[in-house]
Amino acid sequence: MNARRWWLIALASVALVLLAGRALAAIYVDYQWYNALGAAAIWRTKALYIVILKTLSGLAGAAFIFANLYAVRHSVVSLRFPRRLANLEIAEEVPGRYLVASAAALSLLLGALVTIPSDQWTALALTQISIPFGEPVAYFEADLGFFVYWLPFETVLFVWSLFATLLVSAVIAFLYALTPSLRWERGALYVSNYVRRHFTVLGTILMIIVAWSLRLDAYNYFIDGHGPGGAFSYVDHHASVQADLVLSAGLIGAAITVLIAGWQGHVRMALVTVAVSLVLCIGVRKAAPALTWRLAKQGEIAARDVSFLQTRGDYSRRAYAVDRIARGDTIARFATRAEAVRGVSLWDPAVLARATTQQRRGAAPWIGWTSAPAGIMALVPERPAPSETTRPSWQVTRILAATVDGRGEPVHANVAGAVASDGPLVAPVLVRDSAGGVQLIADSLDRIAAPRVNGTLARIAAAWSLQNLRLFFGDAPSPNAKLISRRDVRERLDALVPFFEQGSQEFPVVVGDTLWWVVDLYSASTRYPLSHHVVVPLRGEFSYFQHSATALVNATTGRVSLVSDPQLDPVARSWVREFPSVFVPWSRVPSALSVAIPPAVDAIHAQADIVARYGIGRDALRGGQVAWNDGADDLLASGGPPLMLVAGAGAPLLALSDVSLDSAGRVVGAVVGTGGPEHLSRWVPLARPGPSWGALSDQLHRASDSAAQTSAREPKLVRGRIRTVPVGTGLVFVQPTYFWPTEGSPSLARVAAIDADRVLTGVTLADAFGAPNGTTSDSLITTSPTAFRGRVQSLYAQMRAALRAGDWLAFGRAYEALGVLLGAPRTQP
Repeated sequence: MNARRWWLIALASVALVLLAGRALAAIYVDYQWYNALGAAAIWRTKALYIVILKTLSGLAGAAFIFANLYAVRHSVVSLRFPRRLANLEIAEEVPGRYLVASAAALSLLLGALVTIPSDQWTALALTQISIPFGEPVAYFEADLGFFVYWLPFETVLFVWSLFATLLVSAVIAFLYALTPSLRWERGALYVSNYVRRHFTVLGTILMIIVAWSLRLDAYNYFIDGHGPGGAFSYVDHHASVQADLVLSAGLIGAAITVLIAGWQGHVRMALVTVAVSLVLCIGVRKAAPALTWRLAKQGEIAARDVSFLQTRGDYSRRAYAVDRIARGDTIARFATRAEAVRGVSLWDPAVLARATTQQRRGAAPWIGWTSAPAGIMALVPERPAPSETTRPSWQVTRILAATVDGRGEPVHANVAGAVASDGPLVAPVLVRDSAGGVQLIADSLDRIAAPRVNGTLARIAAAWSLQNLRLFFGDAPSPNAKLISRRDVRERLDALVPFFEQGSQEFPVVVGDTLWWVVDLYSASTRYPLSHHVVVPLRGEFSYFQHSATALVNATTGRVSLVSDPQLDPVARSWVREFPSVFVPWSRVPSALSVAIPPAVDAIHAQADIVARYGIGRDALRGGQVAWNDGADDLLASGGPPLMLVAGAGAPLLALSDVSLDSAGRVVGAVVGTGGPEHLSRWVPLARPGPSWGALSDQLHRASDSAAQTSAREPKLVRGRIRTVPVGTGLVFVQPTYFWPTEGSPSLARVAAIDADRVLTGVTLADAFGAPNGTTSDSLITTSPTAFRGRVQSLYAQMRAALRAGDWLAFGRAYEALGVLLGAPRTQP
């Protein structure tokens, strides 16, 4: 062996050691991360199923590839390479064992490339740990778990098999093209008998995979059929499903025929069989539903589809937990208008975000909600400027959301709800939305949930796995250095609970001096049969969507508490039973945090849609939908919905109301969901259908436009979201309108409300409820003497701070606000 080969072997060995070392270091660091968060059980289960998934699929793929490569090797009688010795050129034959060894090495390499992706471990795990639904699927003799648990994993196997077969076919065709067995000769393609038989076998395997796809398509009709809105229909049951199953069996028979004909050299017969099979597959799948429609009696299919739609309604109600919705009670509504005035926010999240941004630098786009003695309060966590220290304390602005100051701007308050100028500081934030990168932080109190990197080996593993040499050669903070990774809230939850779907919102909650991120977790599936599909904003389309748990992420320590719901569906029970040490009940959550939990926004929206379409219980099918258009202008489309504050059983609870419409677009009621540890939903129906949603929106728009006429010099008006407020036995619809200047802070212009066919307007909701029908009040909101004094002191402090900083623009804003508060007329920009 010459020196060049030794160098190549050495370089390959070093590369292999580096790759293997990094893989081992990544495994070690990953385990330490899970262990620091108390989720080592999830890591072990995840590692076990990934090993099983990768090993079995890799070995199966390598064996399949090797069988094909070995067949190619046997088609090659000998392989000779020219070798020069002095002036002589000698053809040196490669030993057969080298060819076999090369085929084995290439098989292992390709087998590693075609393994099933690691993120499919949850699909494999559900086939083993799942709790059955205990209910057979209508029109199909199998448990619902077949569709929710097994069918997703079978689809993964199908995609893997198809990809592996196509890859092998391409590789085999390329290798044969390098030999005389497959060549272009005299204007025609020459294929030897050996190669023909090999391709016949591969073609047979592909036909069997196509038959497999037809079987999967037959089940997909239960999920996405040809009926109204994708419902499973009479035609699907009696034609489409049967046609796919028959074609699947027939295609397997055709594959056997092709194998026999191609092996014996009857190429024309094999090609005709393939062509006829493809034509039949396409033709029968198209013709069977059409013939069923034509042969059925007039109106028979439409009449029978009613029962299929009723079945769809039953499965949809179970898929979105609508059957657990209670009828309206006193907790789901405001008893009086005075309660609604204190409990309904006048501010949309996007308006609050801009208002606080104008007053303080770096305001974050997250808006939380909580209770205060004065009513509902908004929380705005404000991210410090990037130029500050790596772990600065965040400021949380609290705003009395049900009122405004004399200028029409938000009223800042302290934790007790009293008027205050500056928000308090909370502990430094490590975990937040869109936070990237890793950090080394000293944790002398050992409170942060992160792996330690104190020793040399730990630092080597961290630097090696992350390919960041500064983690090893740089100065480590002391004492007790910890590696902070996965700082993004959703990335952290994706690692901990990949088997749950996260909600579309991250709500901030402040308890004491600690900021928490609250994210709803759902059992979700796209394979649940016979159910209506609901689109969840930012998350996707699902046919099964139920609230299962709540993730509480401590923004300072990074610790995550996974709190399971009191009532769990079979999917969630499967995971909670698998990881009992990871999930905790609400009784172990501090009461100050549990009562501040917001409602499950996505679940409420989905339930309102299902109630509108299929009713509750055995109600008649309505054929309606949820009110997708919330009436807000595009500028306010971002951010979560504004919440309400209703009276709970033991403490005030945050709530959200979503409107259900009938087939004519008229309001028939609302689904009101409350937060807290219960996450209950209630149905608040109207005694008779109300106005159409479009007409209602137009009324509110006209009322706000006529009541807030502005001159050309005043800023433009922007409409907020329509709030559906359950008051007494009815629903009140409220929409604020804001002044939106090009520069400066937005302010509340007007509030319009529709209460029992009366259109009310005012400066605030209290003003609108106190005004006569069809009139407006120009009086500003009256504050208490204590609030008035606090506001004056706040503005005075702002003026002094602006004067010291030389910020004349801020000084002018505070000066103008003070003048308005004291009764001076509002100046025009």
